[in-house]
Amino acid sequence: MDFSSISAAISSLQAAWTVATNAIDRRDAALLSEVKANMMQQLLEVSTAALELQTKAVHFQELAAGNSEKYSKLNEEFMEYKKRVEDCSRYELVTLASGSHVYVSPVADSGMKFPTYFCAACMSESKKTILQPFGYRFRCANGHPDILAGKDGLSSRWQ
Repeated sequence: MDFSSISAAISSLQAAWTVATNAIDRRDAALLSEVKANMMQQLLEVSTAALELQTKAVHFQELAAGNSEKYSKLNEEFMEYKKRVEDCSRYELVTLASGSHVYVSPVADSGMKFPTYFCAACMSESKKTILQPFGYRFRCANGHPDILAGKDGLSSRWQ
């Protein structure tokens, strides 16, 4: 074998190597391109799901904030109601001889010589309205009907 045939064989091998390498590179590029496309599709799906979750999280935070405000308001109303009930429970409901009902404060609590009398209708509305004497009647400042005490209608506590 002469030098020119060896040289031609080497050149042929190099050309075959280059063709094979290029074919492998194109195949790898095609595979890599397909993998990249799949990854981009999955990334898009994950991003969309994350955005939906973030939107739902914001919605639930808004609901939680609204519920917290409602809870605080209801708790405040409950505490106010509880305070009114406890305050009203200090008074005694008495029936006058005329059949009318009034609430009476304990003398010891008021620090006065005589007890204070409150309108039963107002107390049922969680209001404390002191009854004002008007002859033999007692008048509610909130416009409820007069309460007939009568001279003989007063209990010993009223005299």
